Amino acid sequence: NVYYLQKISEIDTVTGNDKKLIDQIVSDSQEIENDFIIVAGSPIPMLIGTDWNAWVRELEAEMDKPVIAINTKGFATYEYGEKAIFSRVGK
Repeated sequence: NVYYLQKISEIDTVTGNDKKLIDQIVSDSQEIENDFIIVAGSPIPMLIGTDWNAWVRELEAEMDKPVIAINTKGFATYEYGEKAIFSRVGK
């Protein structure tokens, strides 16, 4: 199952409030049974230069489960993003 949790404000995203976003992912992960987490990029994280490797390290340390970050950039089609995600998960 895929879950999209919409509890993060645009202001937090645009201003790069990484700690709040990471805390929200950790909190949401505790509410849903999951084996791993995928974080997919969009135009805003690309524009503000989100450090996906740092996110992966912090999330894995806090949740003790694998985290995959996909920088889809948000400008391509949904099929492009899905292909990028499935090719990473399939490894």
